[in-house]
Amino acid sequence: MHAAAFAAAGIAGSYEAFDVAPDALPAFLSRARSELDGFNVTVPHKVAVVRALDAIDAHASTIGAVNTVRVVAGRLEGTNTDAPGFIRSLLHAGIDAKGSDVLVLGAGGAARAAIVGLANAGTRRIAVSARRAEAELALVRDLVDRGVTRSTLSCWSSASPPAFSPDLVVNASSAGMGVQAGSGEFERLVATFSTLPWDRARFAADLVYVPGATAFLAAAAAAGVRGENGLSMLAAQGALAFEAWTGVPSDRVVDAMRRTLPPA
Repeated sequence: MHAAAFAAAGIAGSYEAFDVAPDALPAFLSRARSELDGFNVTVPHKVAVVRALDAIDAHASTIGAVNTVRVVAGRLEGTNTDAPGFIRSLLHAGIDAKGSDVLVLGAGGAARAAIVGLANAGTRRIAVSARRAEAELALVRDLVDRGVTRSTLSCWSSASPPAFSPDLVVNASSAGMGVQAGSGEFERLVATFSTLPWDRARFAADLVYVPGATAFLAAAAAAGVRGENGLSMLAAQGALAFEAWTGVPSDRVVDAMRRTLPPA
């Protein structure tokens, strides 16, 4: 994807993968200061890396997670392109989140970015559901402390769900990642996702994109709800990261990046 962006922008560059264990993160960051112009950060480092950077922008500070780092004269400067990338992926699918009621599944870095993006896009209400109730509460409290309006954000628990049915459901958890159709785990997840409140939903957004046909989207389709996996967001956030590193506007490269990806 980034190779296509370099080609489209006429820049000689490369984008490489580094498998970094949590305890190896400090050593990687030390190398990055002198060896890289920038890099992306993915699970499980999006939150942990924040404390190790020299600076983060206001956007990343509100989210509390970083997915993109610029290296400027040996300094590590963090931002987060997941939030605007997610909103751009919704718009690409014809979905304007303004005024929507949204259920977000998950309480990690991806959920943080999705919630902040949705709040900035003018959603009316956002409820958070995670496997552990304490994780939901901790995430809501932290994002409120970071500036997300309290009246917009709440927890969603089976014991006391919010008094609304969402018209947008977002899977920002890792549930279903790498789980192929036909397996027992896939069918178990479909059954679990089928219990979600789909009655008013008009769109299902899964941030997972491996496999392309996820259990979450299978449950949405069974409920008659249109949805897309995370490939469009992958391209959108990648183009914004490319812009952060190179100064090349994301709109110049995002289509070239999308063409490298399998159909959503």
